Amino acid sequence: MDLLKVMLVISLGLGVTWAADQVAPSAIVVAQADGGEVSDADVDRQLEKARQSLEGEDDEELKDFVPSEPLSADIAVEFPSDI
Repeated sequence: MDLLKVMLVISLGLGVTWAADQVAPSAIVVAQADGGEVSDADVDRQLEKARQSLEGEDDEELKDFVPSEPLSADIAVEFPSDI
């Protein structure tokens, strides 16, 4: 009986995975707010922007976070020695 339950869960997982791939294929999905057609130039422009961001060539580079106060994980906590 347990084997049947495992097989059912596996088949359900595979079915959901297949259905998700049918709805939104693993290709590049580009959506526009106006719902119009997406041109190849738009896709190429967005891909180039993503590549620049990944390579660190983007002008809008994120700055490192430096906390003004020590974080709670940085504060030493004393434990009793009998633990």
